[in-house]
Amino acid sequence: MSLPTKIKFIYLILFMMNTFSIQSVFAETTEVFCATNDKKWEWLRANNQIVSVSGEWIFFIKDITSNRYLNIRYFKINGDWSDIEGFQKECIKNFGPSYVFAQVADSMFSNWYLIGVSNNSLAKGIFELNNWCIFCSRSLKPFTIEKINYFNYFNLEEYFNQF
Repeated sequence: MSLPTKIKFIYLILFMMNTFSIQSVFAETTEVFCATNDKKWEWLRANNQIVSVSGEWIFFIKDITSNRYLNIRYFKINGDWSDIEGFQKECIKNFGPSYVFAQVADSMFSNWYLIGVSNNSLAKGIFELNNWCIFCSRSLKPFTIEKINYFNYFNLEEYFNQF
């Protein structure tokens, strides 16, 4: 193995260790908020408490070339679609018809994440799709974030297959 190849391999190992350590930091519960398409938001509350949901954080990765990857982090709830639909209905009931997205965040300063169920199917919402390249040259964008709005449920496998 040549020296540049060894360095790339070490960077890959360090990156993967960092990714897994970040994922394990997230709690097994998170809080639900309601959002509009133009990114207005309100915490979803019940009995004057912010609604929490239990589950696990999922880091979904799709390799599109040998060193370029797309990824998204979402929260897989311990429940089913009826729970997610219940959150969406409460959002509309409490804040109006434009608050159609029920999403999760750990605090008012964290990123917004989608809610999903066990089969990589996610509810509609606003999220970040990360596009990164481990060993790209400086002339290529090593990492980009795309903000995307979705208005229907979608499957990550099907969505990522278009790349």
